[in-house]
Amino acid sequence: MVKRSISVIDYSKEGFKVKIQSEGIKTYAYVNPEFSHEEEGLKPTDDYFIYLLHPKYGSCHFNLERNKKNQWTAVHAPKWLEKKIIKAITDEIPT
Repeated sequence: MVKRSISVIDYSKEGFKVKIQSEGIKTYAYVNPEFSHEEEGLKPTDDYFIYLLHPKYGSCHFNLERNKKNQWTAVHAPKWLEKKIIKAITDEIPT
């Protein structure tokens, strides 16, 4: 039996908050990188978990992933989520 050590990520240092202002709406989203479990421990992926608070529709969460053309795609996002909100979030993600 192979013993593995489990790495621990301090998510308080990984995520960040994005302020969003659009057409009189002021809100924010929490952006957190996703990690995958590898044999060597947790490794960051290129995907993000988003928690969004919206003053009109309430809260939601979804994932942002890059497609084959290197464009951001909102996965499991609510139908009401506007492209300009996604752009405001992706503009703040470090490259």
